[in-house]
Amino acid sequence: MANYRRFDNGTVSFNYKSNATYSFSETNGSKTWTFDGSDAVVFLFELDGQVKVDAIVDNVVKQFGKKNCRVESVSKRIGNRMVTGKRINVTLAGQKLVQEYYDIDLGGSKTNILAFQNTKKDNGSISDDGLSAVELVATSFKFEHKH
Repeated sequence: MANYRRFDNGTVSFNYKSNATYSFSETNGSKTWTFDGSDAVVFLFELDGQVKVDAIVDNVVKQFGKKNCRVESVSKRIGNRMVTGKRINVTLAGQKLVQEYYDIDLGGSKTNILAFQNTKKDNGSISDDGLSAVELVATSFKFEHKH
């Protein structure tokens, strides 16, 4: 049995760890696919209209509290493209986590955001399992064409 599964929603596709719990939700103009693994959570958001990563990050920072967050610009190879995004380093109640949000530009009237969340170890690094979960998605990511 393969240690990954393939996700394909018709606009993007990628592999994710087979031990991740998959869920989907849809509310007023937004769809969220969640792949919740032991050390990493992968999110794919499809939002109606043009929404900037900065606006999403600002909202997340407000939820966690600005004093608990450090935001930095990041870039990552997702599939065959270099994409830019934002990383939020969060320290809250002694717990450390990192969230990264990337704009997956598919053209058209919708915004697609790929996000990763990992819990940090005591030494501040991300677990091997968390890193491999992110890498599996990033290296297998395909940008599909809408028909």
